[in-house]
Amino acid sequence: ARLRERFLKNPESTADYELLEIILFPARPMGDTKPLAKALLQQFGSLSAVLHAEAVELMALEGVSDAAVAAIK
Repeated sequence: ARLRERFLKNPESTADYELLEIILFPARPMGDTKPLAKALLQQFGSLSAVLHAEAVELMALEGVSDAAVAAIK
């Protein structure tokens, strides 16, 4: 909730991994999405690359579920 509030107040200051955390939250509402967000960015190199990756590429990364792919897509 804090991250979402901070994003709404000042979206420009939100790091790419934090944007991915917000996107991934519906897929893992009870878990920490930061490690997965950072792993996705490390694997694909940028937020844009993550968002444009094919589902099969995303699923190849450990911890990425169908729900995470649906949230990203």
